[in-house]
Amino acid sequence: MKSSDVVTDALSSSLPESLPDSLPEIVMLDNLDSFTYNLVDEFRCLGYQHTIYRNTLSADFIFKKLQEKQQSNSAGVILVLSPGPGDPTHAGCLMALLKLCAGTFPILGICLGHQALIQYYGGVITRAPEVVHGKSSNIIHNQLGAFNNIASPLPVARYHSLVASVMPKQLTMTAQVSLLHNNEEVILPMAIEHSTDAAIGFQFHPESILTTFGTNLLAQSLRHLSALANKNLYKAQGNTHDNH
Repeated sequence: MKSSDVVTDALSSSLPESLPDSLPEIVMLDNLDSFTYNLVDEFRCLGYQHTIYRNTLSADFIFKKLQEKQQSNSAGVILVLSPGPGDPTHAGCLMALLKLCAGTFPILGICLGHQALIQYYGGVITRAPEVVHGKSSNIIHNQLGAFNNIASPLPVARYHSLVASVMPKQLTMTAQVSLLHNNEEVILPMAIEHSTDAAIGFQFHPESILTTFGTNLLAQSLRHLSALANKNLYKAQGNTHDNH
């Protein structure tokens, strides 16, 4: 393992000592994308401690680090899967890490991370009907959970050439965009959620200046993931008591 594969933010050490007990720690998988540190800046401004691991590391190593952080932080951890080039299958340890972590840790996937979630749960990722790089699009969302009290339609930043062509039944599509392709309307998933596993994915970039209310959306997404994780933990503990 190279030391450059593990990145910690020195500014996180200046946060109040009580913060780790009130907020989860962000563990980000860096899929070697220029947008990664825009996300890091957003998380820092929101008050979250964070550690970054590049996808060149082994999934087992990162999973063990997640377990250690989960044990040391009473508020737990949230795994963030960053944007990145290419497709999920060829993004280093991305899919292997997702296999280890899905249903164990709350997960937020952005762009490539969103596509990885869809692929992991049985969906199909293919070439998009149109390639977009830095385009603002109006998405329609369900105004629930991460999108609570956020206007719909919502202008968001899109940078992608791949998209989900088949959505798995386990995931709920919480936002979409429609476009005309070969004179037919095509619906593209722009956000997804797995409530039981506490996972959220955004095909767009909430950290971009082209996304309206992006900071609010990220803040609400992290809170919503924590709430889902706590709710599911409570249910699991309740089921354990019932079984005994």
